Amino acid sequence: MRVLRRILREEDVGLVHARGYVPATIALRATRRHPILFDIRGLQAEEYVDGGVWKEGGLKYRLAKRIETEMFARAAGAVVLTRAIAPYAAGRFAEQGRRPPMEVIPCCVDLEAFAVDAGARADVRRQLGIAPETALFVYSGSLGTWYLPGEMARFVKTFRAVTGRAAHLLWLVNNAPEIARQSSRDAGLAEGETTVIGVPAADVPRHLAAADAAVALIRPCFSKRSSSPTKYAEALAVGLPLLISRDVGDGADIEAREGAVALAYPAGEGDMEDAARRLARLMEKPPAHFRALAREMFDLDTVALPAYRRLYESLLRP
Repeated sequence: MRVLRRILREEDVGLVHARGYVPATIALRATRRHPILFDIRGLQAEEYVDGGVWKEGGLKYRLAKRIETEMFARAAGAVVLTRAIAPYAAGRFAEQGRRPPMEVIPCCVDLEAFAVDAGARADVRRQLGIAPETALFVYSGSLGTWYLPGEMARFVKTFRAVTGRAAHLLWLVNNAPEIARQSSRDAGLAEGETTVIGVPAADVPRHLAAADAAVALIRPCFSKRSSSPTKYAEALAVGLPLLISRDVGDGADIEAREGAVALAYPAGEGDMEDAARRLARLMEKPPAHFRALAREMFDLDTVALPAYRRLYESLLRP
């Protein structure tokens, strides 16, 4: 806070961009003269409750909601990640008698870093011992809280049973590898049908490119309406269709554009089988189809940056 106050005092700052609740807290305490852009990202209090980290109504929850209310009273503008949560944010501003400018800017992807890469696909599959005819599914990211590793492993087994095609699940995880292994065992996947590894960030694109589809099941809850998983954008960018959870963020838009199959939660066996058939059909589309969706919906250069520029220009206009 002292550093921010010094910068605001010494520099010609026209706008403070607070990306998340902790930066918002700092901005609120550091200045009353400068306009603040509230880049909401996610609903922190609800996310932590839904993830089992905080207790609803507990001290940390109440403090986060207090900061949120103060930001809706003071923010000159806002960013939300999804169209699904925009009405909630607009309603919170309306409670304060306000209607500041707001942009929906999803988590986007650098299309130069994440690309369709046939060479990497062949190399990684060879390193992992994955036969060309095997359907390789990939999950990339963290496990725990809202994620559904058991359902993802169960889906891969169902896909194998429904299609008659050999299937393999690649877990690219940056935490809790034991959760991935146990979930795979519990679902009935053989040891040779799963791989659990962690790779440096620079190697994630080539490992994604080796797959035939990405699985990204998240437990639907109110806070996840504000979620824009970066893994969606990254998978589409390398040419992969997605298996996603229904009612998470703007996933319905991806499904409507034939970039994903959405699965209900909890999912019965019939739901799993139907999703497996639909994803098998989607996997027949060329990688260029999914990359085009990434460019349309999640391109850093053509989606995120212009939206931020519009908002900055609006808030900085004399």
